[in-house]
Amino acid sequence: MRWWLTIVMLLWIQAVWAQDASSPVQRARDLAKAGAYVQAERLLRQHLQEAPRDMEGRFLLARLLSWQGHYQQALAQYALLLRRDGQNADYLFGQAQVYTWMRDYPRALRILEALRARNPGYEDAWKLEWKILTTPGAEHGGVDVDWFRTEAAIAFPDRDWWQREQDTPSLHRHRQRVVREEKSVQRELEVGGSYSQLNNGFANWSSEYLAFRMKDAQDRSFHAMAENVTRYQLQDVQLTVGGGIPVLDWGHLFADLQFSPGHRFMPSSSWMGGALLSLPDGWGLQLGVRQTHYPESQTWTYSGMVERYFGNFRASYTFNWAQVIQAGNGSNHVLTLDHYYSTDNRLGVAYTVGKEVERISPTRVAITPVWNVTVHGRHWWNARWGTAWGLHVHHQGHVYNRWGGHVGLLYRF
Repeated sequence: MRWWLTIVMLLWIQAVWAQDASSPVQRARDLAKAGAYVQAERLLRQHLQEAPRDMEGRFLLARLLSWQGHYQQALAQYALLLRRDGQNADYLFGQAQVYTWMRDYPRALRILEALRARNPGYEDAWKLEWKILTTPGAEHGGVDVDWFRTEAAIAFPDRDWWQREQDTPSLHRHRQRVVREEKSVQRELEVGGSYSQLNNGFANWSSEYLAFRMKDAQDRSFHAMAENVTRYQLQDVQLTVGGGIPVLDWGHLFADLQFSPGHRFMPSSSWMGGALLSLPDGWGLQLGVRQTHYPESQTWTYSGMVERYFGNFRASYTFNWAQVIQAGNGSNHVLTLDHYYSTDNRLGVAYTVGKEVERISPTRVAITPVWNVTVHGRHWWNARWGTAWGLHVHHQGHVYNRWGGHVGLLYRF
C-alpha cells in the first residue's frame, strides 16, 4: 500500500512542478531569457489583468520595461510595488537602476544611500553607487569618492570592484541585448465624441474631438486637443495646448491654454497653471489657478486637491472656488475614486456638489447650484489600441438636468 502512496506523491509533485514551469510568470521569464521582451511583456500584462496582486509578475514586468527603455512605465510599476512593500530592497534597487539609466543620478543616489543604510550587505547597491560616483560628469551631490572607497573596502574586503575607477561588469548584465540609450517617448492619439440630453426645452449637446498626448522618459509631457462643440443649436471650436515638467524630486509644474476662434458660447480664451507636490506614502497635493475670458465677463477659479494612492486605488478630494467678476462667487467639492485593475486600465467614479460657473445660454454666464455623478474608465485591448469612456448625470440648479456620455478610441505609438 505504501508504494501506491509513494507513486501518488511523486505524481502530485511532478504536476506541481509542471504547473509552476508553465505559469505565465515562468513563461515570461523564459521568453525574456531568449530576448523576446515584447512577447514577455504582453504575456505579463495579460496575466496581471487577471492577477493584479501578483508581485512577482509585476516585478518582472517592471524590469522588462526598464530593459526596453520604457523608463516611465517601469517607474510606474515600481511605484505600485513599493506601495505594497516600501522596504523591499530589490524593488528599491530596481527603481535606482531605472533612474541611473535615465541619467537622473542624484535621485538614484538618494535611493541607494537609503538602501545601503538599511541593508549594508546588499552588494549590488554599493556597486551601482560606485558606478555612478566614478562616471565622468555624473552629478553626485559632493559625495567623497575616497570615503566611499574606504567604506566599501571595509564592507567587502574580499572584493576588488571598489579598486577600479569603473565597474567592469555592465550595469545591464541581466539583459540579453543592449537597451537603446535614447529616451523613450510615449505618444497617444484619441479620437471620440460625446452626447448629452437636456430637459426643460434645451437642445441636446454633442461634440467631436481629436487629442494628442506625449510623455518622455524625463516625465515631461505635452498635450493638444481640437474639439468641435454643439450647444444651444450653435457650433463652436475650442483648441487646447499644454504640458508639464518635473521639478527636482518634489513634483510637477503644469499649464495649459485654451482658445475659441468663434467663441459663440465657449470662452474666448482660458489659461491655467498649477503645481503637484509628491508626498511620502502615496500622498499628493495639487494647487492650481485658471482665468477664463468670456466676451461679457471674466472668471477666476482657484483649486486645491489632495490625493492618495493605496494598493490599486487612487482617492482624491478637490475644492474649487470660482469668482465671476461683477457676478459673485461660488465653490464646489469633488470626490473621486479610481481603481487600477491592471497596469494602464482603470475604472473610476466622481461626485461633485456645490456651485459652478456655467454658461446657461449663449449670452449668459451664471453661478448655479450643481451636483454631478460621473463613471469613467480607460481600457487598453493590446499594446496599441484602447478605449476611453464616461457616463454622467448633471443637475444644473433649476435650469436643466443633463445626462449622457462620451467614448474615445485610443492609439498608442
